[in-house]
Amino acid sequence: MAQYAMVIDLRKCLGCHSCALACKARWQVPAAESRCRLQVHGPGQTPEGLATAFQPRMCNHCDNPPCVPVCPVTPLNRDFGNGVQKITISTAATWKNPLNGIVEVDPVRCIGCGACVKACPYEARYLKSGPAGHKTADKCDFCLELLETGKEPVCVANCLADAMFFGNLADSESAVSRYLQDGAVRLSAGTGSDPGSNVYYYGRPQELYLMLS
Repeated sequence: MAQYAMVIDLRKCLGCHSCALACKARWQVPAAESRCRLQVHGPGQTPEGLATAFQPRMCNHCDNPPCVPVCPVTPLNRDFGNGVQKITISTAATWKNPLNGIVEVDPVRCIGCGACVKACPYEARYLKSGPAGHKTADKCDFCLELLETGKEPVCVANCLADAMFFGNLADSESAVSRYLQDGAVRLSAGTGSDPGSNVYYYGRPQELYLMLS
C-alpha cells in the first residue's frame, strides 16, 4: 500500500508564503481560513544561537487520524481502486484512503457539524460556507484531484525555494523516504498520544529547536 507524505526542508524555506497563497488561490479557500499556512517561529534564542524558522503547515494525513472516528454521519460502504486492486471499507463523511493514506472529506455527505474540526490536534481543518449557508469541513488533501492527473500538490509546485517534497513512503528511493532516513521529524500532537503524522520536517538544530519547543 502507498502512503503519501510530505517533507519540508526548514533550511530552505524562505517564509515567502508562496505555498499558502497558491493553495488558497487553487482551492478558493476563504481569506480567513487555510488549507496550507505558514507558521513563523522566532526570532528566538536556541542552544545554537539566535534563529528564526519558517514552518509550512497543513493536514498531516495521520496514520490514525483523530478526525475520522468522531464523524457522526451514518457510514456507507465505499470502494477504492487503482486499476490493480480494489478495497471496500465503511466510511462516514471523512476517512483515510486505504490505498494512498490520504485523509479525505466528502463535501456532499458532510453535515457541517464541526466535530472533525474540533478533533484535529493540528488545527488543520475548518468549516467552509457553501450555497444557502451550508457548511462543510475542508482541509488539505494533498491536491488529490491533481495527483490523479499526474501532477504534484500546488504548494510543492509553487515553492520558490524547492523546500517542499512530496512522495510515497512505500518507495524507499523517493525523496521523502531519503529525508526520513536522514532524520526528518514530525510534530507531536500534544495530546499524549501520537496519531502518526505523515508531514515531516528536516532542518538545522536551531530550526528544529524552535519548531518543537
